[in-house]
Amino acid sequence: MGYGPSKLTEIKARIECLRQEMNRTFVVNGGDPGNLQVLKLSQLLDEQLNCYEGCKQYEAVIV
Repeated sequence: MGYGPSKLTEIKARIECLRQEMNRTFVVNGGDPGNLQVLKLSQLLDEQLNCYEGCKQYEAVIV
């Protein structure tokens, strides 16, 4: 799997999309942080954030 600037840019774009979608879903569902849709989006966002951090650490090791 190739890690590099383009991969990090792709992950950052997914993070921003998920963040916006989670915020919209939160508002639409009355600001309920326990809403199942909000929780699912939060989990997906966490996964992408972890992936981003992992890619950054991998890059730091090989540079």
